[in-house]
Amino acid sequence: MTKILEKKIALVTGSSHGLGKRILAFLGASGAKGLGFDTVADTDSLPENWIFHQGDVSLEADLSKAVEEIRHHFGRLDIVVANAGLVPPWRKVEAV
Repeated sequence: MTKILEKKIALVTGSSHGLGKRILAFLGASGAKGLGFDTVADTDSLPENWIFHQGDVSLEADLSKAVEEIRHHFGRLDIVVANAGLVPPWRKVEAV
């Protein structure tokens, strides 16, 4: 695969499952480095030159720590994939 994203630094939220996990793998295979971010740790499948930060996107402090970790390890941030989902509380159909 062509390394079209070589030297790019990415942040992928919701990176431990489904689409986020596949996006992170694609970015890594395309030459990007970066940080995966999710509430559930999945460090076994991280591409080379990627780090993981466990946290919750709904908590500003968790996101701030992740961005600071990116600055510390990579010096900058080029790509953000905001993949994590925030689901509102469930309500009964009658309430909608």
